Amino acid sequence: MFGALKENDVFLRPPQLSDFEEWAELRAENRGFLTPWEPSWPTDDLTRPAYKRRLRRYAQDMRDEAAYPFLIFRSSDGAMVGGVNISGLKRGVLQTGTIGYWIGEKFARRGYARSAVTAVVRFAFETLNLHRVEAACIPTNEGSRRVLERVGFRLEGYARNYLRINGEWQDHLLFGIVRGDTVNGGGVKDEDANLPLEAELPAAIEQGRIEPHFQPIVSLKTGAPLGFEALARWNHPKKGLLTAETFMPVVERGGLGPILAKRMMAASCGELRTWRNLKISPAGLYVAVNIAGSDIGAFDLPDTIAQLRAKAHLPGGTLRLEITESDAIQDIRAARDILEGARKAGASIALDDFGAGHSSLTRLSHLPLDAVKTDRDLSIRAVKDPAARAVMRAVVSIAEDLGIEAVAEGVETEAAFRLAAEMGFDGAQGLGIGDARPGGDVEAKLKG
Repeated sequence: MFGALKENDVFLRPPQLSDFEEWAELRAENRGFLTPWEPSWPTDDLTRPAYKRRLRRYAQDMRDEAAYPFLIFRSSDGAMVGGVNISGLKRGVLQTGTIGYWIGEKFARRGYARSAVTAVVRFAFETLNLHRVEAACIPTNEGSRRVLERVGFRLEGYARNYLRINGEWQDHLLFGIVRGDTVNGGGVKDEDANLPLEAELPAAIEQGRIEPHFQPIVSLKTGAPLGFEALARWNHPKKGLLTAETFMPVVERGGLGPILAKRMMAASCGELRTWRNLKISPAGLYVAVNIAGSDIGAFDLPDTIAQLRAKAHLPGGTLRLEITESDAIQDIRAARDILEGARKAGASIALDDFGAGHSSLTRLSHLPLDAVKTDRDLSIRAVKDPAARAVMRAVVSIAEDLGIEAVAEGVETEAAFRLAAEMGFDGAQGLGIGDARPGGDVEAKLKG
């Protein structure tokens, strides 16, 4: 049906019986290098009978047009460097397939994988007439992710327990490329790559390069800090300090919200433990971490809270979750059940951005809340807008009746601060009080 596939410095062809010894030797010497990224190897995987069975399966797959396997050879000397395949071919309305590949360690980072994947993508579009090619990799497999992105794949999602790797179900990043996208097999060097945020974000989250900065929430009665809201910041090596507004849409598109939320919670708890060890911070000082309503059911939130509190020795209520009103009302019953479990595990709960959308004061009584925070724009408008002031007064009134804390967010001027205090808010937050600072700066300020 087709000859060898050629791309830059490699050529690809289906495996043959004569390849067994070189294939088995390459796989054996790279077993430790490959096993973290592959399914468990059968005990007889590297034997000749197993290889013959493999070839028979490959032949049947190609006859059925279900999969096409290839070995990768270096063009200069014909040395085998790895393998690549396109499998799971679907026709009809889908016209799609999935790519997987492996490279020996001594051949890694030389461009062979990128050339091989490029060749198979071209084969999929030009020979198999597919419309779409997919791929997946473990979030920590930065090398594989770079290969896919430089070929032209785009990060499209995050799948929990997607594939069983080395005996354990693993989360994966999902990638796709469609006919008409630019397929790039050229030699893009690391130092010259201008990768989009989508390409860099998963590793930045996994490696802790996105970290919390903390904005103070102060008492309107005493001026002392009640807590700090953890705001995600990415100190990008080329783009500088990025705020959440810059990269959160990318997080949401890529389905990375749950893993970022867990990282932010863990880092924030660690910082709070440090502050509490100073023995000078208020006993009830809390850290508040934002979590999207769509993410609260994506992992075992109560168990995560219990583990983080135990590790950091945090009293109940000092880890606060902030969920926006718009998120909470998507499925208020489901949100209530999950948040009740979170409270039982020792978290406190705040409804954030109240007044930003389809606000209903009655919703405050339907959720297990410890605090309500008014929308930032509402606080700014209230200085001059009687209607905005009326809404804020109503929030304070119902918060008092429910016995929960009322916080005015968006307090950026002295007039706004005085107004929030006159209305009876418990706390205030905004640029007029303080901006978000790294944990070390907060520690220094608490020390005085």
